[in-house]
Amino acid sequence: MSELYACRWADAHGSDGTLAAHEIDHKPYIYTTVGYLVKTDNIGVSIAFEQGEDGKYRDITFVPRAVVIEEFSLGPLRKPRKTGHKKKHPDVLATQTDTH
Repeated sequence: MSELYACRWADAHGSDGTLAAHEIDHKPYIYTTVGYLVKTDNIGVSIAFEQGEDGKYRDITFVPRAVVIEEFSLGPLRKPRKTGHKKKHPDVLATQTDTH
């Protein structure tokens, strides 16, 4: 199973228009990115929003190591408990014809 992961990091930002010195937000914005851990090393942290059945990742955020505040595992992704009913697989839905 894939590992779910979180990374808090400091992001740069900019402003447009004319601002007085006291109106400038002179600090980084802190963000938390959560998803599938792709890689963490001395270069940075890569976290993906989605993982396909083929194991490939989609929508990846890379955070450079210099701006990482903290990172931590949220644990392995677990399959949901089985309920009493089954949903139809999308491939089955796509092949059915409308009978209205």
